[in-house]
Amino acid sequence: MSFTDLINTVYKALNNEFGAGNETYVEPCIEKLDHYTFYQAAVVPAVLIMLSFSFTKKRRRLLLDVFKGKPGLIFPMDILTRDTSMSYAAAFGATLYLVYIVVFEQKYAFVSNGPPEVKSLVVISSMIIYGVVFFPVFACLAIGSTFGYCVGSIYVWFFTGASIYQQFQCAHKIEIKTTLVLVARSIPQMACLFYLCCSLPGRFVMSIKKGRNFFMTLQDEYQTETLEEIKESYVGLHVIRLFKKPLPKPDPPEGKLMIIKSKVIDLWHRLVYQTDAAFNYSSRFLSVMLLGVCLIYMLTLELSVSVSLILDFGIKSMQDFRDVVVLGANNADTEEGEAAIEIIEFANRAMKSIKSCFIVSMFLTACLNLLVILHMMSSYRTNLRALHKGDYTHIPSRTRRTNPDLLVGSIRYAGYQVAYIAWGFIIQFTIIFLIGFSLTCLVIFLDSGFNDWILSVIKAVWPILLSAILISILQTQLAKFAFLQGRGKELAFENRRLLFSFTYFMYFYNIFLGLISCLLRIIKAIVIGALLLSRLDNSTLPERFQFFDPGFAAYVGFMHIENSHNHPVVLVLVRILMASRRTKLKSLVVSAGVNFCAVNDTQLQTRLADVDGARRRKAARFNWHVTYTLIHNPELRLYRKGYLQALKKAQEEGLTVPASDSLLPDPAIFLKKEHGGKYREKEIERPVNGHDNSVFV
Repeated sequence: MSFTDLINTVYKALNNEFGAGNETYVEPCIEKLDHYTFYQAAVVPAVLIMLSFSFTKKRRRLLLDVFKGKPGLIFPMDILTRDTSMSYAAAFGATLYLVYIVVFEQKYAFVSNGPPEVKSLVVISSMIIYGVVFFPVFACLAIGSTFGYCVGSIYVWFFTGASIYQQFQCAHKIEIKTTLVLVARSIPQMACLFYLCCSLPGRFVMSIKKGRNFFMTLQDEYQTETLEEIKESYVGLHVIRLFKKPLPKPDPPEGKLMIIKSKVIDLWHRLVYQTDAAFNYSSRFLSVMLLGVCLIYMLTLELSVSVSLILDFGIKSMQDFRDVVVLGANNADTEEGEAAIEIIEFANRAMKSIKSCFIVSMFLTACLNLLVILHMMSSYRTNLRALHKGDYTHIPSRTRRTNPDLLVGSIRYAGYQVAYIAWGFIIQFTIIFLIGFSLTCLVIFLDSGFNDWILSVIKAVWPILLSAILISILQTQLAKFAFLQGRGKELAFENRRLLFSFTYFMYFYNIFLGLISCLLRIIKAIVIGALLLSRLDNSTLPERFQFFDPGFAAYVGFMHIENSHNHPVVLVLVRILMASRRTKLKSLVVSAGVNFCAVNDTQLQTRLADVDGARRRKAARFNWHVTYTLIHNPELRLYRKGYLQALKKAQEEGLTVPASDSLLPDPAIFLKKEHGGKYREKEIERPVNGHDNSVFV
C-alpha cells in the first residue's frame, strides 16, 4: 500500500465512513498517466534533446575529420564547477521525489514480478531511464549556451506540467486532508521545478542581452574575463586576502547584554555556520546539502502524518471499546469489567504518551539534522582551506591513498552523503524516541502506584553512584593540589610517598570503578556514533582505522579532488594568464585589421594562427636584411648596440678598445680581476678547425 492509500484509508476510518457492515475498501483511481507510462514516454524527447546538444559540441580525439568533428560527447554536470550552483541544486532537488518513491515504494520504470535476477536487471535499467529523463535538465546547465537554455526551458516547462498532473490526477477521489498532505509532501520537488522554470528562461534572456553566439558555451566566457572581473571573483578576493595583514581583534563588547550576544554569535559561527564572500561552495556539494534538507523534510512529514494517524485510530478504537465495556450492564459492575476498564484506560494513556513522544522526538531529530547540515557546510570550508595551506590535521594526506582510490571516493561521495543522512535521521530519531519513551514510562509508573519498587531501586543504586563520583573528584583534586608541583602546572611529583600509597589502595577500588566507566564508554560511543553517523567529514572509527570507514574515505577523496582542481591561487594564476594572453591576441588581431568582437573562438584561433605566421615571417625577413646589410657595410657594426655595450664595459674596466670594423670576440671574454687588484688578459680562443669563433656585436 502506498503512502497516499494508507493515509486516505485512515482518514476515512477516523471519519466513520466505513459502516459496521462495510469493508474498509477504498475505490482505486484509474490513472490516465501513471508513473511507468510517464517516465517511459519521457525518454523519447530526452534522447532527442541529448542528440541536439551533442551536435553543438566537437570531438577532441576520435575521427576529427568526419562531419567536422561533430557530434561531440556531452556531460550532465562538471563535478568541479562552482557556476550555476543554485540551478544545479534545484535540478538535483527535482530528482529527490523520484529517488524517494524508488527507495521506499519500490517504483521502478517497469513492472517486474519475475525472479530476483530479472528484478536486478529491472533496477539497473530503471536507473538508466531515470538518468536519461533528467539528463537534459543538467546538460543545458553544463553547456551554458543560448540554445541549451532555450531547449532546457521548454523541456522543464513540459516536465513540470506533466509531473503536477501525474501526482494530482486522482485528487478528486481522495479526502481533502489527504490532498493537503500530498501537496505538502511535493513542496520540495515543485519548488525546485518552479525555480528551474524561472531560472532557465532568465539565463536565456541574459545570454541574448549579452549578444552571445547562439551556441557559445559557458566555458568560453572564461576566455573573455578581464583583470577587474578576476579581482571581484571569490578566488580573487581570497588571493587578495592572502596578501593583506590579518585584521586586529575587535575590542571586547561592553555591557552584559552585548557580551552575551557576542558569545552566542561566536558560538554559532564556530559550531554551525559563518558566511564568507571569499569562498564559493562547490555546486555538487550544495546540491547534496539541499537534497539532505529536502529528504529530512519528506521523512519528517510522512512519518509524522502516517504514525500520528495510526495512533489516533488506535486511541479512537480504545475509546470505542471502553464505551462498549462501560455500557455493558452485565460487565460494568463486576471485578472483571473494572479490571478491563483500567487496562483499556492504561493502554489509551500509553498510546497518547507514545504519540507525544513521537512528535517531540521527530521535531528534535529534524532540528538536530538541520544543524548538522549547516555545520557540515562550515566544516567543508574549514577543511578545504586547511588543504589549501597543506594542513593535513583533519583530512589525511593524499599519500596515504592511491589516486584511483581518491577519485572513486569522490565519485561515491554524493550518493553516500544522501544515504548517510537518511540512515542518520532514522537512527537518531530511534534513540531520542527511546529516551523520551523511557522517561514517559517512568512518569507513568510513578503515577500508577509503582513508587515503592522504583524507590527501592534508587536506594540500592545511589550509594554506589555517589561514592564513585566522590572518589573520582577526590583523585582529581589530590592530583592537582597534593601530588603535582605548582598546583598541577608542572608534571613533577610532590609528596611521593603519599602518592605511591594512594595509588596502591586506589588500584582495588578502580577495578569496580572501571566497570562503570566501561558502561559509560559504550554509551558515549553509541551517542557520538549516532550523532556523527550522517556526517562523512568525521569518522566514527579511531584514526588508525579511518579508512575502514567507507563514508569518511569517500569524503577524503572528494576533498582532495576539490583541492587539487579548485585551488584559488592556481585558478587566479590561470585566469590572469588567459586574460593577458587574450589582451595580447586582441592587439595582434586588431593590428591585423580584424574585428575582435565579430569572430567566435574557432575563427579567432584561425586568424591568430595566420597573424602569428605572418609575424614570424616578417621577423625572419628583418633578421636576414640586417645580416646582409652588416656583411656589405662593416663600418655600421661600430654603431650596433652590442659593440657600444662592450665599449662601455671596457672603459669601466680601464681598457682601450680601438675603433675598428673588424670582428670582435665575444664581449663576455674580457679581463678577469685577480685578488691583487691587477688585471690580466684572458686568452682569446683560437679558431678551431678553420672556423672563426668571433661574433657580430
